[in-house]
Amino acid sequence: MRPLGFVFDTSDLSSAALRSWIKDFVSVDAGKLTLQFESFGYKHGVPLDADLVFDVRCLANPYYEPTLQPLTGRDLPVVAFLEKEPAVERMYRDIERFVADWLPEYARDNRNYLTVAIGCTGGRHRSVYLVERLAKAFRSHESGSDPASGTRLKRAGAIRCHRSCGFRCFHCTPFCSPADGFRCGSSSSGTSR
Repeated sequence: MRPLGFVFDTSDLSSAALRSWIKDFVSVDAGKLTLQFESFGYKHGVPLDADLVFDVRCLANPYYEPTLQPLTGRDLPVVAFLEKEPAVERMYRDIERFVADWLPEYARDNRNYLTVAIGCTGGRHRSVYLVERLAKAFRSHESGSDPASGTRLKRAGAIRCHRSCGFRCFHCTPFCSPADGFRCGSSSSGTSR
């Protein structure tokens, strides 16, 4: 930047102050936050980019119902199974309330994004169901103001799979697989584990 006439001395700035100063300098709207929900399976590992992680393995598992095992948390029979469980609704409300309550604090921390990861054993049923519901709830505030928190959201409810899932990616198409380095949507194999 020296040829342009700008010299930045950041020696005495905290990381938060520097981030705020750079946003002001390049005219970035500091009041916007991208909220992303991500499902994952603990047997594949916790996503490294997650800011908040919720473990939902304590909930009833549709995997053990033979007719539900090949399905996902997006399929109606799995949704019906999970909606019958009071603990699932309680977990959903707790996570929704936690994220909504703390979102303004993350925005005040000059964050551009917040990734909320929800994990179950395989990342196919419970976590997918909850991510879908949470994304739908927070999408209502997309590109507007969250009346509960006053936080302006740039994009709420962006859903993606954990990049190392190795399963068919339920949030993008066609597939995530080891053959393509787990890059969602670029698989040539078209198979799932």
